[in-house]
Amino acid sequence: MAKTVKTKTGKTFRLLMPHEKGEKYARELRKGKAFTNDGEYKKDQYGKDRRLSNEQRAYRSGYLDARKDEAKLYNWKKSKQPDGAYTEAQKKAYHSGRGYKLGYSDRRIEFKNEENKKAFRAGYRSVDPQKYPEIKSNKK
Repeated sequence: MAKTVKTKTGKTFRLLMPHEKGEKYARELRKGKAFTNDGEYKKDQYGKDRRLSNEQRAYRSGYLDARKDEAKLYNWKKSKQPDGAYTEAQKKAYHSGRGYKLGYSDRRIEFKNEENKKAFRAGYRSVDPQKYPEIKSNKK
């Protein structure tokens, strides 16, 4: 999913997605040589494969460690969420459903996520509009 970009001056280069960048850095650390974003060896001024310096190795290793830490944190947070609990987006959809019911709006809402649609409907069904005062509408 890398994207090739062309600058105003006509120079083209390739941008990598974070997982591709991680794969590239891991490959460079294994081989001890620098690669281009196209997967070819980088060459030095004499045409030989360019080796990684200690600083470059440290940077790549740190990048990969940070990605591992983020993955561990994500998995830990996901494991702490009880089964059946609403996500933040689902909570917002639930409360939107309550507001939608109270406002007596006739507009249709398109959902891209089925879970958010279910949460919205749960909020919509949770309200009994009869216990609230009548809403005066500007519609004629």
